[in-house]
Amino acid sequence: MFRYIVKRVIQMIPLIIIISMIAFGIIRIAEVYAKADPLAQLKMNPSVTQETIKREEERLGLNKPLYVRYLNWAKRFITGDMGESYYYKTPVITLIKERLSNTLILSISSFLVTWLIAIPLGIYLAVKQYSLIDQIFSSLSYFFMGFPDFFLAILLLLFAAKTGWFPISGMTSTNNNHMAKINSVYAGKYEHGPKANLSQEHINYDKEILEKAKKQEILDSLKTSLFEDLTYSKDNLSNSIPKLISDLPLLENFSQELYIKIKDEYQKNSYISLGLGKEVYNELNKMKYYSFGDKIFYTFKHIDRLIFHYGKYIPDVLYHLILPTITLSIISIAALQRRMRANLLDVLNEEYIRTARAKGLSENVVIWKHAVRNALNPMITLLGFEFASLLSGAAFVEILFTWPGLGQMMLEAVLGYDLSLVMAGLIISSVMLLVGNLLADLLLAFTDPRIKLEA
Repeated sequence: MFRYIVKRVIQMIPLIIIISMIAFGIIRIAEVYAKADPLAQLKMNPSVTQETIKREEERLGLNKPLYVRYLNWAKRFITGDMGESYYYKTPVITLIKERLSNTLILSISSFLVTWLIAIPLGIYLAVKQYSLIDQIFSSLSYFFMGFPDFFLAILLLLFAAKTGWFPISGMTSTNNNHMAKINSVYAGKYEHGPKANLSQEHINYDKEILEKAKKQEILDSLKTSLFEDLTYSKDNLSNSIPKLISDLPLLENFSQELYIKIKDEYQKNSYISLGLGKEVYNELNKMKYYSFGDKIFYTFKHIDRLIFHYGKYIPDVLYHLILPTITLSIISIAALQRRMRANLLDVLNEEYIRTARAKGLSENVVIWKHAVRNALNPMITLLGFEFASLLSGAAFVEILFTWPGLGQMMLEAVLGYDLSLVMAGLIISSVMLLVGNLLADLLLAFTDPRIKLEA
């Protein structure tokens, strides 16, 4: 089993490389022939000079040959740097982290509801073939399978607006700030309310950690901006240096000798050399203020605050999940239960099922032990595609219900010609499709002993 998994993972690597090359080429064709210029908004601004546009093209590497751009992108992507979003002016990895969890919450919710209802319902309707309830559900399934999903979402929104029973937009209520409080705990910046009864020791500890967290935030920001400058510049650095000169005095552990060297060279030339930039970056990498141990201990000390805020945040999210989940699930349930019903009916007509009944086995044993297990195999194969669609399948619902997920962001990225963000979305979706197919094969081998996996 382990050898088989390793082999499949190794086989994924060239596939992902080929997919990324094709996607990169298609996007480049769009830039040339469809005039999909990533800097179009910048060029349309009359206050932006040609020098600024040229400098931005050099910084982002847009003036380099296609193969060089691809190799630079691939090298950064392998190290975890997905580039900078042209549209949002933010590192892509930051955007993905912000939106990924929101999309997964919605997708997993609809996935669980769909499969937990559709599979048992399909089994029940197959056993009750041609009964009144079977005919009712068959009619409903045909109706919903042909029903436009966006129209269903609009109807549910109108229903919610009319009755006021459900929220019509967003992931949480407008006055819900509990996620911000939760994030502030993880960041070491939690602020207690005015009525909090804290000891002086606790107050002093919070102040100490807050100071460390602020310095760590400055340090991380400097490292990010300098790394981008080092990545895109050839001979000298200029974009990140004013930020370095203004913020480095806030970090008392940084070498004063090196700081003076940066300041003098920049005042003299309006840039610093690439070698000095690398030296500064290496020095920044050695520094740490808010350590992993600090984060763990601070989180543990504020565990009661986490429990309180999660207790307020989760029910609100679940309340806002109801309508989007219904929208995504109803049509999927209609199709999936029809497929499960058809699979089970095919199996029930097999010779071995008639043999099992002839032997005197109870109907429950015949259905659940023999028929259902074999009828589930084609459904397990679908899991691979379902896993891949966890990120992309909820895009239209995110837009209609203003759910802050990846789908809405990716649409804006495509419309804004955001190469880095689009490429990140394509690669993540491709990886999930390949991993989903692998999981489906492993599940098939687990549920059906006749299937053997060979490395």
